[in-house]
Amino acid sequence: MRDAIAEGRFGRLKMLRARFSGFKRPRHDTGVTFADSIHFIDLFNFLLGAPPRRVHAVLRDFFGRGLDDESLIVLEYDQGKSSPILATVEAGYHAPGKLREVTIVGTDSSAVCDYNVAQYKIKKFENRHVADGDTIKAEEGAVHQLEFPPEEPLRAELAAFIDSIEKRMPSPVDRWAGFHAVRVVEAALESAQTGTWIDVSESSCDFLSSGSESPASPLPRERVG
Repeated sequence: MRDAIAEGRFGRLKMLRARFSGFKRPRHDTGVTFADSIHFIDLFNFLLGAPPRRVHAVLRDFFGRGLDDESLIVLEYDQGKSSPILATVEAGYHAPGKLREVTIVGTDSSAVCDYNVAQYKIKKFENRHVADGDTIKAEEGAVHQLEFPPEEPLRAELAAFIDSIEKRMPSPVDRWAGFHAVRVVEAALESAQTGTWIDVSESSCDFLSSGSESPASPLPRERVG
């Protein structure tokens, strides 16, 4: 999917959507944004090759524990001169079922990746909207299913980490990937507290190049009222 985006096979990207939710026991040490949403934030950064420019979030604490258990995050990613890419990440412990899904929508085609299914995790749809005078037609095209060898993600992650140590080679995922994912989550927590968009663009990261160890303003607390 990342290669398809880079090669322009989706056309101009419109939006990305991720859902990581289902009825399950909540973690006791952190909210659902840090526990689950962060995985798809990191994935979006990987797919698009850069972190978002700003973040908006609505979090809820239905259990009254001081930790978020439902999370809806909206991200905006730059796309050159075109309109920004709209990305949403939904996570929570309350809705029935188990959702682990990513959707990519472009002007030329779209794709859905369902992590729950054993086969054909990715389906690509040759769907597009076409202007016809004063109306817009929705043209549905062919559906392509993609198959991949089964692999347990955590095992692959640990194997890659061990391999980088044994061979004294850089890890496939560097520290900046972790930094940007955590920074977006912290911005989401701040947005939920203030009700505003939080800028996480490169221009707001000037403190890194200045050698400072932390941003000028304190980071938001994990707990949500």
